Amino acid sequence: MRSLVCAVLVASPLVVFAQQQQPSDGYGAPPAQQQYPYYPPPQQQYPNYPAPTPAPRPARLTLATRSIEVAQLVTACANALDNYHLDVARKKCGEALAKEDTLAFTHYLLAQADAPDVANKELARAAELAKGASRGEQLFIEAYRAMVQARTNDAKKSYDELVKTLPGDARAAVARGQFRQTALADLDGAVADYSRAVELDAKYPAAYNFLAWAEADRGRLDEAQAALKKYVDLAPNEANAYDSLALMALRRGATDEAIAQAKKALQVDPSFVVAPAVLGDALLFAGQ
Repeated sequence: MRSLVCAVLVASPLVVFAQQQQPSDGYGAPPAQQQYPYYPPPQQQYPNYPAPTPAPRPARLTLATRSIEVAQLVTACANALDNYHLDVARKKCGEALAKEDTLAFTHYLLAQADAPDVANKELARAAELAKGASRGEQLFIEAYRAMVQARTNDAKKSYDELVKTLPGDARAAVARGQFRQTALADLDGAVADYSRAVELDAKYPAAYNFLAWAEADRGRLDEAQAALKKYVDLAPNEANAYDSLALMALRRGATDEAIAQAKKALQVDPSFVVAPAVLGDALLFAGQ
């Protein structure tokens, strides 16, 4: 799949993320299946002794929750959106809301995974709850809401402020890149944002997918293919990675490769809903 936001402007939208501190090393490494995890603000274990001041890092979003479990569920929801698993995103965001229904960012994510009538309600709820959230969280919501309401100038202003407020957040860069690509047709700007995202986090798999399709739309198919290879290398068990390879092969006219990659996507995840359509297209173009 190209990306959720490419489906966004024709169905329901994308983009992902949560208060502005770095995760503490005290949390240890996140579970292997979690890509680009979110964290609640770190808690001081020994209140009587101030922690050493960490070296300054570019700000990125951390969730406005004290629950590690909620943060993990929101991470899973965001990653599912990145990779076009809308059913999984709805499930994980639903589980997060069942535990803490006042987290604006969860409602924002759910708005991107649900049907339009439900999505509008979730986005309105996110905007309401965001009044007490961090500026970064507010900007994610404000920018996305302006984009889906076709308030392009407002969206541009909010996305620009977002990447300035959270210069270390890879998903903030991706969010603006998707806006630039889909709403402004600014492919050079989108590539710059996606490239910044992988610079910030070279192990953020879906960012390479977004980069690949922006490069492809610029006619740079070799660069697009290289980005998709990186996507697969980082996420070998992700069906969407093979689905994207199949779609890219179709664009190049390589139908046999497209068929093989689409079948691989279904082998990895038989429930991945977009893969059968891609396989059908590949078989049709191959005359089978």
